[in-house]
Amino acid sequence: MDVSVIGHRSSKLKDELAIAAEYYASLLLPRRVCKNISLAIKLLPKMSDDAMGYCSFVDKDGAYKEFEIALDKKMSKEELLEYLAHEVVHMKQFAIGELNDGFISKRKARWQTTPIDESKVDYWDQPWEIEAYGREVGLYRLWKQSLGEEEDL
Repeated sequence: MDVSVIGHRSSKLKDELAIAAEYYASLLLPRRVCKNISLAIKLLPKMSDDAMGYCSFVDKDGAYKEFEIALDKKMSKEELLEYLAHEVVHMKQFAIGELNDGFISKRKARWQTTPIDESKVDYWDQPWEIEAYGREVGLYRLWKQSLGEEEDL
């Protein structure tokens, strides 16, 4: 996986975010998929819609190989790493075809094989968000454990 991080002066933080993204992706994606992904992580001073981050695909042909994750740079390092895990789950969802956001119409997505009208389903009940929120803490804890910073689970 090719990862770049922009938007922060600290090369140490940028390196840690890149390595963490690769770690999270290695746990979530088959190796053959992971090795073909290009990810740009952008730390932004102000996010729109009160979001802490987002994941989007850059591919024009729908191949789901080029992604961008934006994160609110005002978060602490720990929050950035945990929210990065959340967004990498979304990247996985796009990359393996679980989530096709906006391909049916402007406010509709397809989760696995089911069309979902996002305007009729509460954010917290959207299946892609349930998975992302459900996995972010565990992925972050595994990351910390891999660095020897957290006791075995």
